[in-house]
Amino acid sequence: MKKVVAVATPILLGLALVSYFFFDIPLAAFFHVFSRAVLRPASSYIAVLGQAQWYIVPGIVLFLVWRKSRPKNARLALYLLASVTTAGIVVDILRFLLGRYRPELLWKDDLYGFRFLSVRHEYLSFPSGHATIAIASAVALGQIFPRFRWGFYLIGLLICVSRVVGTQHYLSDVLAGAWLGMVTALCWRKYLFDTAGQVAGNGPA
Repeated sequence: MKKVVAVATPILLGLALVSYFFFDIPLAAFFHVFSRAVLRPASSYIAVLGQAQWYIVPGIVLFLVWRKSRPKNARLALYLLASVTTAGIVVDILRFLLGRYRPELLWKDDLYGFRFLSVRHEYLSFPSGHATIAIASAVALGQIFPRFRWGFYLIGLLICVSRVVGTQHYLSDVLAGAWLGMVTALCWRKYLFDTAGQVAGNGPA
């Protein structure tokens, strides 16, 4: 886990920093012009999978159902729940503190950058909440069901891409969100997944 975080952190955050200065605006402008007809509507459907309720509600239900009859499985459900919930809380706090302008304000008011301590939707772009939830859930589910992990990772990646294509976020927002989601799920892995006694290659018993 430490090695993954150590390698991924400078890559994702470094790319986010580079993107902020060089790629965010050109990419947003490109998709603003060329994705309206097909890509943007499709991206909105994909982005639905990045909403936290799809993981929190099943996590709560499965934890309650399994907590007495299958305690190990209940701990895995709690792992998914904790990963997504924690990631969601942290990303909301960061977005409030940093207050980055969303791409829509670039072409409406020529605003780019940050407006700290704001609760307006247009100022809550960094990091991307959908990307954070998508990657946190993908990593957690990939740990619980390792045989299907690449499918979960692909879905998480598609959700991240959809936020850029749909011009809801800049690329740097998504990269930072992906990093946050990954780190959150890997941190909880040590305390909830590993202690559930699962062996790599097995899912819930």
